[in-house]
Amino acid sequence: MSANATGRRAAAPIVSVVIPVFRSEDCLEPLIYAIHKVYPPGEGILEVILVNDCSPDGSWEVIERLCQIYPHIIGIDLRRNFGQNNAILVGLRHARGRYLAIMDDDLQHSPDDLPALFAALDDGADVAYAAFGVKHQKLWKN
Repeated sequence: MSANATGRRAAAPIVSVVIPVFRSEDCLEPLIYAIHKVYPPGEGILEVILVNDCSPDGSWEVIERLCQIYPHIIGIDLRRNFGQNNAILVGLRHARGRYLAIMDDDLQHSPDDLPALFAALDDGADVAYAAFGVKHQKLWKN
């Protein structure tokens, strides 16, 4: 598996968010904005790893732009479509945070839930999951 990574590395963050990306050029910026509401940039707490799974739209261009703006965003561009699970694994291999979160690229998972999930880990849980009452994804993603 070959990947092209972009972004700058700083000291190890506390939180690493891994996001597999496919057909998401329109929702990546709102997703990063939502994550920044929970973990503001510039505090050294956060790293976001966006793994482009050879998306046929302009997702990689958006990722490159976000990496230029925010030093805590790491972009990885896979040379072909390997599938969501493999894209997640690639992102996890690059993650350096004390806490690791895996999120969808379409805001199906709310970044607002991250602090509660990490609090469960601080209370002794090995793994924390979020449960969703209603799915908000596009029909073609089902």
